[in-house]
This record gives sequence, structure tokens and C-alpha cells, in this order.
Amino acid sequence: MKRFGRYDNDFNGLFECYRQVNSLVVERELPSATRQPTSITTGDSFPGIKTIKVFVQRPGRGADLTNIIDVNRLGSDNGDNGTVISGTEGDKIFNVTTTSKGSQIKTYDNENNLENDFVTNIAPRYDSEARELVIIHVEEL
Repeated sequence: MKRFGRYDNDFNGLFECYRQVNSLVVERELPSATRQPTSITTGDSFPGIKTIKVFVQRPGRGADLTNIIDVNRLGSDNGDNGTVISGTEGDKIFNVTTTSKGSQIKTYDNENNLENDFVTNIAPRYDSEARELVIIHVEEL
């Protein structure tokens, strides 16, 4: 049995084999291939978002406000809290990815070196009046 995927033209061979076995091959363009960055105000999940507040709760303590991020760009938005957001705080750059069940935050310094990266399993909350997204990260022992 031939293993496909080792060389670029192997995938073409796999597609041709599949076409011979299956009489109907459906090709479609995926939304991620044509998605363009949207402006800050056109997102469906967090309309008009301006800031992101990040709280970190350490074991045995309350949650501390660690970052207030100014939103620069909304990279993508699926309309169901799935977003990719870029922002800054001082000289730090943040990339925030949210889902309906959690979020991931990556912090970079001004030389684009990764400083911090964490994932939280608490759903982000959006305050539409204040136009701010609240993300809470609970550190575990």
C-alpha cells in the first residue's frame, strides 16, 4: 500500500485515486481561505469592542487585574464568540483567541519575543455598554 503525503505530488495522486473510487467528488472553497480581517466595529460576537481586561486568579487568592488591552484589530469572527483579536498595552503586543468556552492569550514584547502564553477554560464575558471583554484565568497548583 502506498503512503500518501510524503511529497507534494502525492496528494494529487491521492485525489485521482479517490476520484476513481468515488464517482462524485465535491470541491468547495473553505471560508477560512477567503476570510478578510474585519474592522473593530463589525464583529458579530463582540460588537464595538474597545478593550480586553485580563484577570488572573492565583491559588488561595482573589482575581487580580493584570492587563487592560486596547484592541487594534479583529482578525476574524465566527459570530459565536470565536474571534481572533490583536491589541496592545504599553509596549506589549497581545494576540487573543476566544471561543464560546474559553480563550488563549499570547503576550509578546516589542521585539516580538513570546513572553507569556496561557489558555483558560472559563468563557469570556462581554459588556456591551462598556465595550470591554473580560477574560479570567485561574492558575492551578
